[in-house]
Amino acid sequence: MDSVSKKVRERYTKLAPRYDGLVSFWAKVGFCPIERYRRQAVAAMKVKEGDTVLEIGCGTGLNFSHIQKRIGPTGRLIALDYTPAMIEQAAKKVEENGWKNVQFVQGDAAEVDKLVAGPVDGVISTACLSIVPGWEQAIAGAVSLLRPGGRLVVLDWFTAKPRGALRALSPLADWWTRHYGFALPGVDFMEGRPWKATMEKYLAKVSYREQYLGTMFLCYGEKA
Repeated sequence: MDSVSKKVRERYTKLAPRYDGLVSFWAKVGFCPIERYRRQAVAAMKVKEGDTVLEIGCGTGLNFSHIQKRIGPTGRLIALDYTPAMIEQAAKKVEENGWKNVQFVQGDAAEVDKLVAGPVDGVISTACLSIVPGWEQAIAGAVSLLRPGGRLVVLDWFTAKPRGALRALSPLADWWTRHYGFALPGVDFMEGRPWKATMEKYLAKVSYREQYLGTMFLCYGEKA
């Protein structure tokens, strides 16, 4: 495990028990409609009842209910995360909701094709790949697991530095990142990554749009 990966795991281990509350708090103070964005991302996969979905960076399972509405009890959800403590929180949601179709996999997103057996009908990743050093390997690996016509959907942060009307939140965002944030202080993986161009290397019909005043993006494409 390299130093960055170690820091990511340590940080998310500490955040895991209060992660949901922190996400909810940031959505309120930052006026971010994150739940609507999550629903849109899940819808963009175009999966249906009985399909198999792989979620890369499942975290505490905040997307699970949206995915379950699409795939139903006959579908299958494979949930991958790097941090055991986050999986533990997600497992509680699974138990509370009585979902019997969720399989957890612990490991590095960059090695997803070695950890998960395909094929799958859809892959989704939200607020994860922006902090994964091997993000392009994760995209390539995910695509290799997709069935032809299946979609990979990425909803993530384009930058940790608020823009436009959100610029007034810069001091709060900086403080948040240093104390509770989902990025690592001084390691901004969120900028300088050619998301759309990279997705186009592996997928067809790629769609890309920025939202939340250019702070976040939604990108998806189909396996040819």
